[in-house]
Parts: sequence; structure tokens; C-alpha cells
Amino acid sequence: MTHPSCHPLPSQSRRGATLIAVLVAMAVVLVMLGGMLKIALLGRRQFLKELELRQAECLLEAAAERAVIRLRAEPAWTGGRTTVASEEIVGKGAAEVTTSVTLTPDGVSLGLVVEYPAGRPDSVRRERAIRVARDVLQPLPSPTVPPSTVPEPSPAVTPEALP
Repeated sequence: MTHPSCHPLPSQSRRGATLIAVLVAMAVVLVMLGGMLKIALLGRRQFLKELELRQAECLLEAAAERAVIRLRAEPAWTGGRTTVASEEIVGKGAAEVTTSVTLTPDGVSLGLVVEYPAGRPDSVRRERAIRVARDVLQPLPSPTVPPSTVPEPSPAVTPEALP
């Protein structure tokens, strides 16, 4: 008869328990790594969407400035649709800018729509309506006028006020 402490079964069952514990630990680590990878991918996707949103906002501001400049040069301009090539933008796709001009008693109303990147189902679309006073649309003095007769612009924000 063999002594119970010399029996080989307990050591084999310990090895099996250790193997199961290691497999469970590896599964937990893999689940944690998968979760961290998913969070990283979602963060990257959100960052890229915010970047596209900021780009669309910048394009909207630029479209408003260009519309005012164009209206100064061509008072009869009624707006239109413009495609901005991706080479002109920091991004992956072209943008589409639509401008509509409506005359109002005190000036004009600009309707601006920007879609960036254009043509994608998940593109960012921003709209803005801007009222422009009639005095802002007055043509700028021609360069042939002597500098002494051109009034100095008064900046709304001084360089010292900028951060």
C-alpha cells in the first residue's frame, strides 16, 4: 500500500489548476488590451471628427470674408457654389461652399453653407447667416488715391490685446 502523500495525483491536479489560472489571467489581460485598443480607436475617431469640424468652421469664416470682398467688387453678385480643392485645405478631401446673397433694407444677408469633406456620408455641414451693413459694402478706395486722403483703419483688436 502506498502512502497518500506519495500519490502522483495531487501534483498533477496542481499543475492543471495552475494552467487554468494562467489561462484565466491571460484572458483577463487580453480583454483589458482589447478595451484599451477600442478606447484609443474611439479617441482617434473623435479627434479626427473634431478636426473636420474646426476646419469647416474656419472655411465658414473664410467664406464670409470672401463674400464681403466679392460684394465690394461686384455689388450685383448673388452668390454661388464653390469647391475648394483638398490641396488648398489641410485635410483629406475637398470642401463645398455655398453662398446666397439676399438684399435687406440696411444691407445684405449672407447665407453660408460649408460641407467638409464634400460628398462623404459622414461629412461635417455647417450653416451660418450673417447680416452685413451697407456701409461695410462700400468699395475700398482705389490705390491711386494719395495715402493722406485714405482714412486710417481703427483696429477692433489691438495687437497688445491678443494672447
